[in-house]
Amino acid sequence: MSPDSTPHSTVTISQIWRAIALVTLLLAGLVTMSLPATADIGETRVDIPLAQLAGALAAGGDHTCAVLTDGSLWCWGANAEGQLGIGTTTPSTSPARVGAATNWRSVSAGTNASTCAVNTLNEVWCWGFNRSGQTGVASATTQVLSPTKITALGTTVASVSMGHTSACALTTAGSVMCWGTNSEGQLGTNITVGYPNGTHTPTAVKNLTGTFVAVAVGSSTACALGSDGAVHCWGSDTQGRRGDGGDTATATAADPTEVVLANSWDSVIGLAAGPQTNCMILTTGAMRCWGSGHLADSRFVFGSTTTGIATPATAGTPFLGNAMRSVSVGSDFACSVKASDGALICGGRSDHNLSSPPAGTGYLAVSAGSLHACAVNSDQRLTCWGNNSDGRVGNGTTISPAAPSVVTFGTHGIQTIGIAPSPPSAPASINVEARYQALRVSWDAPSSTGTADVSGYQHRRSSDGGTNWTSWTAFTSSEVSARVGTISG
Repeated sequence: MSPDSTPHSTVTISQIWRAIALVTLLLAGLVTMSLPATADIGETRVDIPLAQLAGALAAGGDHTCAVLTDGSLWCWGANAEGQLGIGTTTPSTSPARVGAATNWRSVSAGTNASTCAVNTLNEVWCWGFNRSGQTGVASATTQVLSPTKITALGTTVASVSMGHTSACALTTAGSVMCWGTNSEGQLGTNITVGYPNGTHTPTAVKNLTGTFVAVAVGSSTACALGSDGAVHCWGSDTQGRRGDGGDTATATAADPTEVVLANSWDSVIGLAAGPQTNCMILTTGAMRCWGSGHLADSRFVFGSTTTGIATPATAGTPFLGNAMRSVSVGSDFACSVKASDGALICGGRSDHNLSSPPAGTGYLAVSAGSLHACAVNSDQRLTCWGNNSDGRVGNGTTISPAAPSVVTFGTHGIQTIGIAPSPPSAPASINVEARYQALRVSWDAPSSTGTADVSGYQHRRSSDGGTNWTSWTAFTSSEVSARVGTISG
């Protein structure tokens, strides 16, 4: 084809976009949905990371929270410190709506009666127990009864993780900010402050270099997953909780250290922090854990119950031999979703039926609390099981169910969990220029990205006026021009 000839193919540009990942369980998998054509630009493909579903569900110490598909936020269970965010300290054995907002995106329930959530404006709001400033609120009271915005973080938050008395946020720029108690260095500031003293001001973790895609906070240790697949932890190293091969009985103020992996080629795609134990999922689906070895019937991880596990060890029965998509860690137990069929596997302590998750396949996400757990299945319905002495299972009673039970949301009935993001607008001003043996396609970026980031574009062409389309190339860059194809004729 000469440089000034007219191409015979019709070109269309469609956007490939991805919702911001929020949970402690990033890139566990994708759920693909199709949306109607956008103007004359072609289809828009929506990829919803399973991490988004996981981020919409949080089982805490004695309460549970979930974001529904309409963007509303609901919590239930104990409420002595205002952790339900409903303006009182009255407990609720069934889901109670948190305010009237419909723009919530993810939620994290701590193990010590504190809660934080992120909305679609990338703001983080917290409430509940505030003795160490873990809600980010400068208040003389130890209780924050309703969601309160952490103004210092503005509109920069991608996700948040609430631990025991501290919390950390992952920013949209890939950095990590922490606040709350720092008695064991869990804020990563190179200093320690005796409990209950802490700071309500989010502070950047020192000497944590690189871009991070997930953060997970436990009782006294925090960990972050980098875009390079490496994990760094800081805070207490008791029983090897930092996973760096050490095992010190006292807290240190050391810089974040990289978790030791068995092989140089290992890469991590999922991360979870429990009260005393942390776990990861490798790209192979292998599940490895480190930290406390005090686990009932030794089914959870290999290692001494006296010294803990200072470097990640392959999870034992019932996880051993199964490729996992995601993992969540509770108090001496963990639950995972199998990559092959979405079946749930739980192991560790077996009291309160903790090791007896719902049967079947197709589960998308699971969250383990102190003594209970909840999971979302393929139709995005919510099921919970375990100890229910304070209503945290959400079955309307304080009686622990004999079997996992589906959670209903008052007059709303059974609801779906996880927000379905809105698509971006179409690219505009598409231009096609003939070049030597190729075409140069350029366009203007969408005027609106909806509730997600546009991460790339896909080119297709038609030689029959648009009846049939052929994929030309997958152009996954966010640039707005490309030299594509090799055209003749």
